[in-house]
Amino acid sequence: MTQRSLARLAFVAFGLVPLMLCLWLSVATILPGHSSRQAAAWQRGLQELYGLSFKIKQAQSLAPYRYVLDEVRLIHPETDRTLGSVQQVAIQLIEGQWKVKLVGGQFNWDQSDDMSRFFYQWYMCRPNVKRYPALIEADQFELRDGQRSFSVLKLDAQVIPERERWAVKATFRPSMPVSHSPLPNSQILMVRHHDPEDSATEIQLRAASELPGWLILPLLAGTASADPTSTSRLALESCSFSGVLGVRSQKQGDTAYLTDARLSSVDLSR
Repeated sequence: MTQRSLARLAFVAFGLVPLMLCLWLSVATILPGHSSRQAAAWQRGLQELYGLSFKIKQAQSLAPYRYVLDEVRLIHPETDRTLGSVQQVAIQLIEGQWKVKLVGGQFNWDQSDDMSRFFYQWYMCRPNVKRYPALIEADQFELRDGQRSFSVLKLDAQVIPERERWAVKATFRPSMPVSHSPLPNSQILMVRHHDPEDSATEIQLRAASELPGWLILPLLAGTASADPTSTSRLALESCSFSGVLGVRSQKQGDTAYLTDARLSSVDLSR
């Protein structure tokens, strides 16, 4: 074989073939079928992790461990009810930590019991599932309960999965009309202790500004106020709350406490 033939063979093997492979992969990633397959894979993975069903219109892989999901819907796996939706989710894995940004979300707070139950049982209480820590940022999303709504301007959360416990710390700022001054950030902390002998869940809400009572009722799911007919629940639904609310759930029962709390616009006639 002559040197010219060897040069041609080397060009085909090390130049033309890799080029054609790159072109084929590039074309494959822009075809509609590729996006649909990626969306289906994300739907299966998220359902396995959270227990809820997901519908994703389009999923894109922009780079290794960098993804964008468009028009994501959370769906109850039995009733097929829509629990919430997000216009776009950007996800990136950097140095063993997920960075997630959500834009344009809306969640049906009247379905919060179902959402929190799936999240609690499938995610928080599974200590042996490998998870990465995560930073979550959400801009402009809304919580709706019938005719009532609550808008959040910005939320920043940190998910800390550890062997002995799982925790999430979040700060959020409610939206207000332009005529009002910006409201201070409020905080919420959720911790699940995985000790087999003394497992427990702790939740603490620090409301720096007034929050509607119906918004905080899901935090009292295991207490007497969870009864839909209880006087305290009916009163809380109509009032506004600020201060510190803490809840601890364990085998011995659930307890709640208030610190520096203020309730306003309480309707005792209900």
